[in-house]
Amino acid sequence: MIKIIRYLTLVFVLFCHYNLLGQKYVVDDIPKKLLEESTDIIRYQKTEFIVKSPDNATELRKIAITINDKSSQRNIYRVGYDDYSKIKKISGTLYNANGIAIRKIKKKDIQDVSGFDGISLYTDYRLKIVSLTHNEYPYTVEFEVEKEHLEIQDYPDWYILPDYDVAVEDSWYILSIPNKMNVHYKNYNTELQPDINKMSATTTYTWKATAIAPIAKEIHSPPYYEVLPSIHLIPSTFKVKSYTGSMNSWQDFGNFMYNLNKGRDELSPEMKTKVQELTANAQTDKEKIDQLYRYLQENTRYVSVQLGIGGWQTFDAQYVEKNKYGDCKALTNFMKSMLKEANIKAFPVLINSGKSFEHDQTFAEPNFNHVILNVPSENYWLECTSSYSPSGYITSGNENKTALLISENESKLIKTPKIKNSGIEQNIVLQLSDTGDATIVNQAIFKGRTQEKLRYLSNAMSPDDQKEYLRKRLNLSTFKVNDLDILPKKQKPETVLAYTLYADKYASKAGNRLFVPLNKIDNINYVPKEIKDRKLPVHLKNNYTLESVTTMHIPEGFEIESLPNKPINIRSKFGTYSLKITQQGHQVLVHRTFKQNAITSSADTYQEFREFYKKVSTTENIEAVLVKKK
Repeated sequence: MIKIIRYLTLVFVLFCHYNLLGQKYVVDDIPKKLLEESTDIIRYQKTEFIVKSPDNATELRKIAITINDKSSQRNIYRVGYDDYSKIKKISGTLYNANGIAIRKIKKKDIQDVSGFDGISLYTDYRLKIVSLTHNEYPYTVEFEVEKEHLEIQDYPDWYILPDYDVAVEDSWYILSIPNKMNVHYKNYNTELQPDINKMSATTTYTWKATAIAPIAKEIHSPPYYEVLPSIHLIPSTFKVKSYTGSMNSWQDFGNFMYNLNKGRDELSPEMKTKVQELTANAQTDKEKIDQLYRYLQENTRYVSVQLGIGGWQTFDAQYVEKNKYGDCKALTNFMKSMLKEANIKAFPVLINSGKSFEHDQTFAEPNFNHVILNVPSENYWLECTSSYSPSGYITSGNENKTALLISENESKLIKTPKIKNSGIEQNIVLQLSDTGDATIVNQAIFKGRTQEKLRYLSNAMSPDDQKEYLRKRLNLSTFKVNDLDILPKKQKPETVLAYTLYADKYASKAGNRLFVPLNKIDNINYVPKEIKDRKLPVHLKNNYTLESVTTMHIPEGFEIESLPNKPINIRSKFGTYSLKITQQGHQVLVHRTFKQNAITSSADTYQEFREFYKKVSTTENIEAVLVKKK
């Protein structure tokens, strides 16, 4: 019996000793400030990028993240590869709150899936995905990856804080390059500088970040790149297949792109004849552009093909001419080729569409995902992947962006224009019944950004889907749509939305009174949530205007008992609002105008911003009181 007790005691001691030595990422070891204010904490992160030559490198990554909240997705790790890279190792370990390893990923747990983006016809891009989940929070996941690069278009960037509400205990970034090569790097929202160790054959740059507190996500904040700390790195020279290029300046990179695609804008003799026929009756260059853009939209479609060098080099114009499809590069090149035949100069422009990122004039980082076309002589911008955008319209995904215009020896960073007029003009006729039901007729013109969704609905969605969109858009409890028309204007970024509907209980009835909301269509009822200790500036990206006139017909046998009779004007640096209500016989006319300014203002103005919207919301909910005549 004594022997058994001694044996069990020894086992217990060894077990405790093993666990003590095996403990990693104990949650209690995290500084309280980091733990309490974060959804996730990066306990340890190390990225090593070992460059051997312009077209060969090894990437080593290790990251451990303590997850506090079930809404987090950081328990899932994805790493991409293609024909020019290889995942040599991937592993994962799950630790409980006490830092005890309770699960390791097995080979069967690693998913290997296509990186299909829903658009590309062909792509060689794939993803390996691993995930670790635990039902007790907090817990920690650790992932390790080794990846070999056989082409190096750029170096991995270091996102010190990868997102809002994430803290960092320890993070390293190490870059090793041959001495015959150079690297350029730029700091965003951080002053961290590397330790540089130069040896006989290589130079190593080491950055380290420790105890970085989280930055809370606040509504209407500036773009992430203006707030979160990161360091971006690019090679001075790079190699893609047999092509070499330089990123020492924007002109150098532009020359690479120009030469890579040089000579791919030749049309067939038949297509050249077609261009001449299409533009024969055009009186101006704008008319020629419109004719050729319409031909592009009606005779080609957007299909992405991303294989190898295809991410950089376009298919030639005759490929698109023959197959009637292409990606953004190919369709842009085809349009450029047609304009060239019409004796109109146009230039491809690399842009980061849909994402906010400001490029620096002194740092040639090709952070682009799209190509559009610019016609400088007419100040025209053409989105060549769209089958329904009006000619010359920049689109909201491309507006107000830094972009790279590609021209022989004259490539340069430019700024795309901002959409000037964006908003809604509407005329509403409201016919009330004596029970509070209403027939509503609205004729609205949507302009700029606001019309893009409607234009898409008109061209790509069924009538039932269009009605469903209207149901979600309107602030009405129950109604029936009798007529609905969505009519995009071909030559203008405008779309008409016209509908007639019957709304049950539009007005509330109490005894012999009707309480009638005056601004229920496109009601501005948004009030930003209260933030007592605002840290970040207030950022409103876009301007927006609503101009609305509502004509309400008073039902037979009723008269007005209560109606606001003084104009209301609300002014702020963030926008303006006005409301004017008048009575003309058995009609009430409601004129209202709302304008939101595009602005960035200091954090201490957030309360002013909130008060502006509170006042607008209160005014928007004004009601008229109708009473039955005696």
